[in-house]
Order: sequence, then structure tokens, then C-alpha cells
Amino acid sequence: MKDDETLRFSRIIQLGWSVGSSYSHAPTLTKSYFVRPNGFQVTADATKFHKCSHEYASSEGRPLDDVLREFMDDVTAAFKAGGRVVAHQEIHFCLSCVCRRASTFPRPASPSAGTE
Repeated sequence: MKDDETLRFSRIIQLGWSVGSSYSHAPTLTKSYFVRPNGFQVTADATKFHKCSHEYASSEGRPLDDVLREFMDDVTAAFKAGGRVVAHQEIHFCLSCVCRRASTFPRPASPSAGTE
């Protein structure tokens, strides 16, 4: 696992996932997106790993919030349907980055909020 210092300054430049049934080996949905850098440069190491330059991510990438919302919508739908979501590479590293960013999203009001 990466050290805390690395995680604190890490940025998401690519997010991909597959969703499938618990009863099938073939995914029912597969997505992968490059993320548009916002306030940081895609490093040379990240370019080597992801095969995506800063210029490409800047012009072709999608906003991180849009990608994370789509990811969470797919995770939620898979969970409700009894399916599964498959991640790759260093899942602890990826989840740390995703959770840290997703924690800044506004939370929807609870269905029971305001009723007593």
C-alpha cells in the first residue's frame, strides 16, 4: 500500500470499472474514463502508467465529479440488483482517492428528514 504522504497528494486521472451479475463471469457493463486535471499536472510517471499525457487528459478527460457520480450510480445500481463491481490494480490506493474525493460531495437529504 502507498504511504500516507503519497495518498494525500495523489490525483485521479483515470477510473474504470465493470459491473456484473453474481451468476455470470461476463460483465454486463464496462466503463473507463480519463479525468480532466483540475489544479494539477499529470506527472511523467502517471503518463507512463496510464498512457495518458497531461495534454490528452486536459482536452479529452471528463470532470472528476461527473465520473465519480456515474461510478457511484453504477455501484449503487449493482448493489441493489445483487451484482458486483470489479476493480483493478491497487484497489486500496484507488479507493482511498475515490473516497477522499467523494466525501466532498453534498449529501442528499434523508427521506425521513424533517418528519417526526
